[in-house]
Amino acid sequence: MSEGIRIAVVGLGKMGLSHFAMVNAHPHANTIACDGSGFLVDVLSRNIATPIHRDYDEMLARNALDAVVIATPSKLHAPMVRAALDRGVHVFCEKPFCLAWQDSVALTALAAEKGLVAQVGYHYRYVGAFREMKRILDTGALGRITHVLAEAYGPVVLRPKRATWRTNKAEGGGCLYDYAAHPLNLLNWFFGTPSRVSGSVMSSVFSEGIDDEVVSTLQWNDGPTAQLSVNWSDESHRKMSTRISMIGTNGRL
Repeated sequence: MSEGIRIAVVGLGKMGLSHFAMVNAHPHANTIACDGSGFLVDVLSRNIATPIHRDYDEMLARNALDAVVIATPSKLHAPMVRAALDRGVHVFCEKPFCLAWQDSVALTALAAEKGLVAQVGYHYRYVGAFREMKRILDTGALGRITHVLAEAYGPVVLRPKRATWRTNKAEGGGCLYDYAAHPLNLLNWFFGTPSRVSGSVMSSVFSEGIDDEVVSTLQWNDGPTAQLSVNWSDESHRKMSTRISMIGTNGRL
C-alpha cells in the first residue's frame, strides 16, 4: 500500500458501504476493503478500483494497516477487534462493540495496554444537541438530576423480516442491541454505568424471537432514575428519532 492513512473497511453491508464511501473519499486515506460474500465482492470489484479481500486474517497479514473499520455482524466483532489490536492496528467498530461485556472489558484493556484507539460507532455523542446537553449538565445548572427519560422510536421494522443475523438474538439481532444501544450509550456518557437495572420488558411487535420494543428502569447510586423507552416498530414516526429529557432540582432540559 502507498503512503497515507492505510485503512481497511471490513464488512460491506449497509453500514460498511456507508463507512467505505466516507473513508474512501478522504484525500489522505489509502483504503482497502474486505467482505466474505463472493457475489458482493465480484460486483464491487467490477465497479471500484479499491482492492477487496475475502479473508480478514489474510488481509491483516498481507497489508501494513494503520486502522480498520469493522462493520460486520455483531457476533464477529470481538474476534475481529482482537485480531486487529494484536497486530497493533487501531479500530473503529460498529455498535454494539461486543455481545459479551467481558469481551468489551478485555478488549478495552488490550487497546489501552498497546496505546491503540478502539472507538465504537456511538455517533450521538457528536450530535450538537446532545453535546450541549452534556455541557449544561456538567455546569451543574440543572442542580441535582432526579429523573431522565431516554427515548428512541422509528419505523424500522414494520413487518416480519427474512431470516438473517439481525433476526437472531444470539448473533446480535433485536432492538436492544441495534437501536436501544444509542440512548443507553448517551446515559452512560452523562451519568456513568447504572448501578441497577430493573423492570425490563422486551417484547416483539412484528418480529419472531427478537425484541422490537424495550422498556426498562435504570438507577444510579447517588444519581437519577432513568426510564428507557425504545420501539423500532413505531409507524407514527416518519423517521428514527432519539430524545433525552432531564429533570433537575433547578430546572429541566
